[in-house]
Amino acid sequence: MRGLLLAAMAMLAGPAEAAPLDWYHYTNDAYGYVLDVPPGFVSKPQTVSAGGLTFSAVTAEIIVWGDRLRARDFSAEAKAALEMAMSNGWALSSQTMTPSRATFEVRKGSIVMRAQMIAVCGGKGVAQYRMGYGRSDGPELQQALATMELGFRAEGGCSAP
Repeated sequence: MRGLLLAAMAMLAGPAEAAPLDWYHYTNDAYGYVLDVPPGFVSKPQTVSAGGLTFSAVTAEIIVWGDRLRARDFSAEAKAALEMAMSNGWALSSQTMTPSRATFEVRKGSIVMRAQMIAVCGGKGVAQYRMGYGRSDGPELQQALATMELGFRAEGGCSAP
């Protein structure tokens, strides 16, 4: 239900509001997307690829990346990502999917993974982030997750192959 509420708020909000000043504004020019990263997260050098980065904090980790679509369209790509997580033992907690944005939360034991995907590169690519954290840390991360979800967007061009 929370995922539906956040998705509805995102659609009604119009242009994304700027994240708080102490947040890091990560821009990926290759895949044309931006993600505002909460304070306390530090990027790890040489992580993921030219398509993204990993950011770590004491209680959580964010992995963000872009790639070309491997499925026939964005919806199929999002469904495949969710199915992959579930085939690896993650249990679905919530999901929201539209033709250009998908959000899902899965759990395994005391670990929660929140994922969001957006269509980029004119629908030929996908950008996504996943935040992993302990279930007990969830309440304190809810505001950060809401801000990240509202601000994660396609922006700029696309120079990726």
